[in-house]
Amino acid sequence: MQANRVTVNGTAAPSPSTTEYAIDRVYGGAITDATNAGVVGGTRTADGKAVEAGNSVAIAGGTVTDAYGGYTAGNGVVENNSVTVTGGMIQGEIYGGVSEGSGDVINNAVNLGDEKHRDL
Repeated sequence: MQANRVTVNGTAAPSPSTTEYAIDRVYGGAITDATNAGVVGGTRTADGKAVEAGNSVAIAGGTVTDAYGGYTAGNGVVENNSVTVTGGMIQGEIYGGVSEGSGDVINNAVNLGDEKHRDL
């Protein structure tokens, strides 16, 4: 599972409603079958060179409970995934990468802010 991108800009209901929803869990890339030992993120070859092929979540607004750049319920490798938060509200936890099994978790990141959003 490589190079997926998820962006959350808001979770409010369309106007004129004032209801605010929340996203329970958001995944950049996930393998939820515990018997699958696949790779979430990792690298790939482009023009003869290895390049990162991680998954990412960008949260710019709205409400999210938990965010995962990469996740596997099994023993797969979780590599080069990220979550970037520039706004909104996180009610739970944020992970660059998680393996519930014995898989390696390598080079995953959580970024709070960016060059435009420094006062979170």
